[in-house]
Amino acid sequence: MKSLYKYRGVISVFFAAVCLSFAGILIKMVDWPAIPSYGARSIFTFVTILIYLIKRKHKIYFDLKVFIGSLIFCFMNISFTVATQLTTAGNAIVLQFTMPIFIILFSWMIFRKKPDKLEILCSIGVFIGMICFFIDQLTGKGIFGNIMGILSGVTYALVYMMKTLPGYDYDNSLLFSCLMGFILGLPFYGSLDWNLHNVIFIFLGGAIQTGVGFVLLSYGLELVSPITAALTSTVEPILNPFWVMLFLGEMLSPSAILGAGIVLITSLVYNVLSAKALNLKKT
Repeated sequence: MKSLYKYRGVISVFFAAVCLSFAGILIKMVDWPAIPSYGARSIFTFVTILIYLIKRKHKIYFDLKVFIGSLIFCFMNISFTVATQLTTAGNAIVLQFTMPIFIILFSWMIFRKKPDKLEILCSIGVFIGMICFFIDQLTGKGIFGNIMGILSGVTYALVYMMKTLPGYDYDNSLLFSCLMGFILGLPFYGSLDWNLHNVIFIFLGGAIQTGVGFVLLSYGLELVSPITAALTSTVEPILNPFWVMLFLGEMLSPSAILGAGIVLITSLVYNVLSAKALNLKKT
């Protein structure tokens, strides 16, 4: 038991990634439009995270930075939900993992930070991987789904960059984004089919997949290094399409598999080498 306690950070991040990996299957199991689907899940996520923050005595507040962060969080989740509904779960999650290329791009555009050789090579790799997703997605539905997947990566990058701003609270932005999502869904709830099947998967998606997933990730990131978190979290984009393939028979196309491999390897290499460079600077 003592040895397990020593590795509680890694175990926490691992099970967080496992929880989050069920996003694809849980979204596809509910036959609702994206906004009310995300909104209904959000109220359960809100309650789970609120309990966690209260237990950890985390200050809950709402200011302009939290508001902007909440808007970005909300759009990120809606765009990911749309992408998962309109394309394959594998496409959606891997395209969201294009986040590093947009961090590099925004850093260059906003903070005038020129990319180094590693960042340029990683950007090229991710761009090539993205092209692979569009090769055989020539229908309007497929292309729009992939575009929304990329937009979820763009907004994910913005959320990540906001974490570096003084006074920005990641936890409160996530908390209030859930409330925003629920409010956005209000016009739709009355016309939806609230059968037991939908309610069960909405609850699982909100309270367990997102809520518990975030709580485990938040706890784990306090105990492990960035490189360990980066390596452990790669379980999520690998398992996400696997669950959908196992239970719904949804398969990635050969070009999408190639693109997924390029994006995931490039993203992993970038995260690991960046974390190593950061650790060297600290020492």
